[in-house]
Amino acid sequence: GPQQKASEEQALTVAREIENCIAASCENMLCDGGQYKPHCDIACKSLPEPAGQVDRQSRLGRALWCLAKSHHVKRAVDLFAGEGGSGVLLAHGLRAKKSGGLLLFEKSEHVAKTAHENLEPYGAQLLHIAPDLNVTHVQRAIRHVLHGDGVWIVHGQSFPDTQQFTNLTEFLEHKE
Repeated sequence: GPQQKASEEQALTVAREIENCIAASCENMLCDGGQYKPHCDIACKSLPEPAGQVDRQSRLGRALWCLAKSHHVKRAVDLFAGEGGSGVLLAHGLRAKKSGGLLLFEKSEHVAKTAHENLEPYGAQLLHIAPDLNVTHVQRAIRHVLHGDGVWIVHGQSFPDTQQFTNLTEFLEHKE
């Protein structure tokens, strides 16, 4: 109906805004293709330095950055933080508009520490989840992100059992 048509039009508007941002972000140079291109480091200087697998030389990296700095986005979640490449782009984009929160999850301790180092310039906090997870610790991080406050990296086995996942899901549903 009319509501679906309005939603589709809004999605197309956002898509066009993101496409325009991607094109302009590297001075309209072609900086994709999986190969490092030194000229792209100069052309893409408005985006953050590379910090992981997803970076400013990839279309995905520039799309994440553009989405984060868009007025349509207030917070972001990265379920597989890795070394923090996409997290750095998201945090940088959110910081550009001086609002928004970012929550990242990473199971590997070593990789989470690397992500934390890469995201420290954005005030990232590392929250370790012990095997005997107390969901309130994760809720605390999520509460901050929902209020657009900071960058949180949650490390560990996030949901060792389904009841803890259910508790967290119920918490999120009541916060929206």
